[in-house]
Amino acid sequence: MTNAEHLATQIRTAGRAGAVGLVVDLTGVRHLASAGVRLLFDLATDAEIGGSSLVVRVAPGSVAEHVLALTGFGARAVTTVVTDP
Repeated sequence: MTNAEHLATQIRTAGRAGAVGLVVDLTGVRHLASAGVRLLFDLATDAEIGGSSLVVRVAPGSVAEHVLALTGFGARAVTTVVTDP
């Protein structure tokens, strides 16, 4: 099981337990593989369908910020650039 698959299982379990929104903090992430990007898009879709919210926090100038900008993720969910993780 990949890290993304393991994380997806944990997040979806929390969602079934009644979580109404999700904040994903990527401020410490130094590598964001395609599986992680796919997971974020899937979570954005799940949030939209379920009527909840998804916020992704990234560090300014980070790999995560650049990858999410290149993929157009900001059109799917709120991406917040934070200077103080």
